[in-house]
Amino acid sequence: MRPRPRAVFRRTLYLLIAIPLVLFASIQFQQRLLRYRAERLHAEIVALQLHPGTFADIQRMQKEWGRFAHYEGECTQHHCIYEIKLLDQYLRMSRSAWDRLNRANLPVTEEWRIDKAFEYLSLLYRAVGGRPAEANADLEVRDNHMWGVNFGMGAYTSPGVGRNEGHEYMLAAHTGLNSRVLGSALIDSKFLPLGYSDYLELHCLGCEVVSATFTAQTDPLLIKRFNQLNFNCLGPWHPCKHPEDMAPNLTLQAQLDMKLPNANSSDSDSTYCKVSIAVRAREAEDIVLVQIATPQLHTDPDSRQQYQTATAIVQQQLKNGKRTAVGSSIDFVTVASAKSFAPDEIWKKGQRLFLLYSEPKANDIVQSREIAPCNDPADTSATLAEIRSGIALDGSTGEQWDWYDLSGEPWIWR
Repeated sequence: MRPRPRAVFRRTLYLLIAIPLVLFASIQFQQRLLRYRAERLHAEIVALQLHPGTFADIQRMQKEWGRFAHYEGECTQHHCIYEIKLLDQYLRMSRSAWDRLNRANLPVTEEWRIDKAFEYLSLLYRAVGGRPAEANADLEVRDNHMWGVNFGMGAYTSPGVGRNEGHEYMLAAHTGLNSRVLGSALIDSKFLPLGYSDYLELHCLGCEVVSATFTAQTDPLLIKRFNQLNFNCLGPWHPCKHPEDMAPNLTLQAQLDMKLPNANSSDSDSTYCKVSIAVRAREAEDIVLVQIATPQLHTDPDSRQQYQTATAIVQQQLKNGKRTAVGSSIDFVTVASAKSFAPDEIWKKGQRLFLLYSEPKANDIVQSREIAPCNDPADTSATLAEIRSGIALDGSTGEQWDWYDLSGEPWIWR
């Protein structure tokens, strides 16, 4: 017996109604699940930012987060960078597909067509209640000590909302415990006395980002305040548009800190000179002990300002040792001074100084340096003790966290 046309119509209608409802319910469930997991992960990360742990903490987290985690090479108490990535269904599917397509080496025209297809798929995903979103964390352990504890989350805005010429963009917030407050050429040394650094970018290509970096010496109350994040932004029903929606306290502080004058580490009264030698040693890329061989005092004939030049011989490498070899020479000059140097400020042959370099050495850098007395202290037992205590606080190995990746690929740390 053939079904009646009216019954066929009803069944088709029910099916057309049921499919979007099922999709809507499924997407809403996974978005709520993503937010729930992100909040739990964030709570664990903040606890470790306040009290950095050991490799045992990574082993503990592997039991709960192992299916979302990744690490390259060996992961032992001697060295491990453990990454946890939580993605919604759309980002998980699209990034997996792009990984496979990139390996296929498709022509540019095919990549453009596929990109347009994903754009339409994103619109369909949003139409049934979805919002591309993610949360990420990473832990770095070296010599059984946790030196890096980072958390970030992000969500894409709807097309036509906010900046970037009406295109969708990633709204992201990041907090991280690391060995150094600076650690990037983007960060000014004005942050050293504050014990943290922050960064706010509203006009990057495809994103709006706010970030904070602190160390184990940062005030715990400040760490907690910066970590007050709005996890409603990961869902479709709270259309967060800007960093102040996702991380209000951190964004407000970053806006205030942007107004602080930039520090200049070559000024004798700079912010850099006002922090302790231990903090400067923690932040330094290289530290060497030198002995002055040929000091000279000069007076500029036009300005009548005094300055000093000298050639010094490297006696010892105290940190990293990437810049100069023991026995090599360094030429340096002081900042010009409007007043005459006091007798104890004039370099003497045989005098020993610690040189603290705040930036990595490029291959083409000449071994010369412009310094101020506060930047490079004299060799005393008290100064050496401070330098060693600062070095002990730095677990950096030159690895930089790529939380500022704007390519549309996994965007926090790789």
